[in-house]
Amino acid sequence: MVDNKIKSYEHTVKKKINKEEKVIKKEEKIIFKEFSLLKRKHQVLFGLIISLGVVFVCRGLWNLLDYYWLVSFPFWSNVTGIIMGLLLLFLSHQIIKQFSLLQ
Repeated sequence: MVDNKIKSYEHTVKKKINKEEKVIKKEEKIIFKEFSLLKRKHQVLFGLIISLGVVFVCRGLWNLLDYYWLVSFPFWSNVTGIIMGLLLLFLSHQIIKQFSLLQ
């Protein structure tokens, strides 16, 4: 009984994931098509704008962590920051691996 419920739930989750992946792929195709229609100089400009946006977000997060994350203990602030970063990288890798197994 429980196995049937689990299998039913897994099937429902896989259906939802497939549906969401189709929507994402469709949106990606639209974005890439629109981007490919831009002139080369506009593609470069657009890439630079996106890169600057990423850099500014990282800079802002870095500064916030400097002000609010274990301010009185800079050594432990750095150590815990490294541990959290590695943990986030590991978790994102595991999530991507799980999604690739579902396909």
